[in-house]
Amino acid sequence: MKRPLSALLAVLILVMAFSGCGHVHEYKSEITLAPNCGRQGVITYYCEGCGDSYTEVLPATGAHNYTVEIETEATCKETGVKKYTCSVCGSSYTEVIPRIAEHKLREEIVKEPTCGEPGLKTATCVICGDQHTVDLPATGRHTYEVTVTREATGSQPGEKKYTCSVCGDTYTEEYTLSRLTPEEIYAIGEKSVAEILVYDGDGFPKSLGTGFLIDGSGVLVTNYHVIDGAFAISVSFGEKVFDVTDVLAYDKNLDLALLRIPSPGLPALDLNPSPLAGGASVYAIGSSEGYTLSFSSGTVASPSRLFDDVHYIQHNAAISHGNSGGPLLNEYGEVVGINTSTDPEGQNLNFAIAVSELDRLSSDSPLTMEEFYLAEGPYLRYDIEEYYEVEEIEYNDTNDTAQRINVNGMTVVGAVDGEYDYDTFVVTLRPDETLSAVMFPHYRDDAEGMVCGIWDYYDDILCYGEVVEQDGILYNILDYNNALDYDLTVYYCIFYRSDYQFKDTVGDYRVTFSVGMA
Repeated sequence: MKRPLSALLAVLILVMAFSGCGHVHEYKSEITLAPNCGRQGVITYYCEGCGDSYTEVLPATGAHNYTVEIETEATCKETGVKKYTCSVCGSSYTEVIPRIAEHKLREEIVKEPTCGEPGLKTATCVICGDQHTVDLPATGRHTYEVTVTREATGSQPGEKKYTCSVCGDTYTEEYTLSRLTPEEIYAIGEKSVAEILVYDGDGFPKSLGTGFLIDGSGVLVTNYHVIDGAFAISVSFGEKVFDVTDVLAYDKNLDLALLRIPSPGLPALDLNPSPLAGGASVYAIGSSEGYTLSFSSGTVASPSRLFDDVHYIQHNAAISHGNSGGPLLNEYGEVVGINTSTDPEGQNLNFAIAVSELDRLSSDSPLTMEEFYLAEGPYLRYDIEEYYEVEEIEYNDTNDTAQRINVNGMTVVGAVDGEYDYDTFVVTLRPDETLSAVMFPHYRDDAEGMVCGIWDYYDDILCYGEVVEQDGILYNILDYNNALDYDLTVYYCIFYRSDYQFKDTVGDYRVTFSVGMA
């Protein structure tokens, strides 16, 4: 039986009290051999005064210092083994590790779930090979592809169709365009609107206008009067300049033309042929007096005016010479008209051909620029053997809209419709050629009540006709010779005198043009 330390201390005190060395021992202790899990230890007591000592056995501790080592891992299929080893005495024992209840699974999607069908997943234990399958629910999320089945315009909604590429599920929804700010409309227009410069056969500029792209392949719209008599045409989008290769279509009465340039890769403007409402906001952009991309805003004064079977939009967005052929845009940046003319007798009386009139153009017989010049060039043709008569083509009240005279001996049947109607015709004369124009009014008095004159592009008067009586018939005759050493384009105009008593009536006439060498 082990003796407790308290008993040892009591003995120590007694020894100290009754020792035979004649003094009381004062012992100090020191463990000279530490006990461990498998060995007893020794503690030594000694007196520092006399050197007396004795020892005492310390019992083994019985507490092992085990380290643990996994000899065999437990799996879902087999138990494992864990070994405990005392690092002091080397004693050891083993312990069973129970099997793991959960498999070590590797998952694999065998069939992906879709919007309409469930999927399938397999789970395989990488240790024991045990396998089971798991159903994956349908996602319910369709993968839609969107197609526009009807383009939206500023006047009507469009339609989009959504089709699931997986299950084929479809539905449609309407969408509308948003109104744009003037800044946004300008940003759209400046990329698609071009300045058009027309050259004569001698390479000199003869007219200026505007055009705009309606097709990304390089198709432009402009007025016919802008390109009338053109030998060559250049189109400028900022720093990018292109030469027109073909006149795809044109109509003198409609005053419209389609031109082709090498594809510039620039965006086209959208067209909206739907009728406008009176008072609707509109915007004009073009080369006013040569100032490129001049931008103005206004409202629709009248959504529909009909002149000579051509529909026009009357508006008050400011336009000038050079705007001809440019777009009139609505609040959605869509083209609703082609700016064509102004009424100089009024204020802000501006007219744009309705964009729906483009549908009347036929592009079945496109012409190269050379072919166009031969067909519609400025020079009179002298090979007409029979009487050649044409109708006056309105609107022809300005230099830019003047009707071209291109057949020698050509007779125009027309009418001055009131005080503010200025019937204008344009002829190009070679050096030393003389233009003769004889105007026969339907009513005798109109010979003196109408003025016939010739002026140049800058409205400088070159000459007036004179009234002649022959065999009781009054008519107006005029002769003008080009004394310059270069081609000259002149404008012949018929209008009522401001003091003529019948100036508010319609005055019919026939005027015959002929050209010869002086």
